[in-house]
Amino acid sequence: MSYESGSLLSIGAGASLEQVIVLSDGRVATKLFAGKSVVQRDILNLSDWLMLAEGQNITVMLPLNKSSTPALPASPTPELAVAPVATPTPTVYPVGTMLHWIKDDQNKRVALVMKDGVLQVKEVITGQITMYQGTCVKRAFFKSFTAWKASLPDGGNISTATSKPWAPTIEEKAKSPITATTDAGYIAELITRYLVRSKLYEQSSINQTIVRARKSLKEEVERFARNLNDDTRQYHNMTNYDNHINFYTNWLKRHLLEAHGKTSDELGEVTYTFDNRYKQKLFAYKGGLKYEICSKANMIALAPSAEGSRYHGKALIGESFADLGIEMKADGKPRLEVSYYRRRIEL
Repeated sequence: MSYESGSLLSIGAGASLEQVIVLSDGRVATKLFAGKSVVQRDILNLSDWLMLAEGQNITVMLPLNKSSTPALPASPTPELAVAPVATPTPTVYPVGTMLHWIKDDQNKRVALVMKDGVLQVKEVITGQITMYQGTCVKRAFFKSFTAWKASLPDGGNISTATSKPWAPTIEEKAKSPITATTDAGYIAELITRYLVRSKLYEQSSINQTIVRARKSLKEEVERFARNLNDDTRQYHNMTNYDNHINFYTNWLKRHLLEAHGKTSDELGEVTYTFDNRYKQKLFAYKGGLKYEICSKANMIALAPSAEGSRYHGKALIGESFADLGIEMKADGKPRLEVSYYRRRIEL
């Protein structure tokens, strides 16, 4: 049977409604599928579409510029005439929708709606999962839901389920509640949530460094003395001892000079350096200035903001937001900002 160009052909109703438009070259373009409008039209030969219709009753709506007659079924049986089907509100399967085709326990398929088509992620045939070269589950990509459906074996049912295969958006992350009970835990939870990989490194105090330098120098001198009477020693080995002794001597001398004139508290002070080599960053505000923030154990650390760089300088340390003078909002939470995969959002 032939159809006029511009005719609207429909099969099914409601959730199973499928509509195509007859083109001038004898092909059809999908308009609705499963009762929902399609984002990208599929083009098929009319004969192929009729074959996929599987003998269902076809309702024909002629183009308005050619006929004003109501829709009639393609079937020659007059009692099967059906009134035109109202077009539902256009909707589409959202990206991330999981499609399940199940014929029985031995034959199943699972697919995922993508931005540009449908990705079949699993196929079970006669109880065996289809594998790629026996190493991993084989996947297949289809340009549309229609193409995926056409690939399915006869029989079975298709069901859908909403899924979130992608990571939550930055806005979704920002709305998630914080369960931490301490200020340091609050920052630690945000760092984990936004994949911030800033690090806080403990640096030895001047006293600790002097003790370690003296110990290293003493061990090197004793090692040198033990080898003086060794007949098997070689010249280059003895030269290495000289270099090591000079290194530890200069190291000790440098820190002894640094300790000159300092109080006992200053000599025993442990400092921290801040390091972040990645784009994900968490910021706080102090005195109107932006600082990068992180936490370690029960401590919070601030480092002056230097976009796109890393830090090795001394960090400001405190146990709470109040200790560091971090600006707070009206709701009692700190004023924070996150940089997450080229997005910025205030928390």
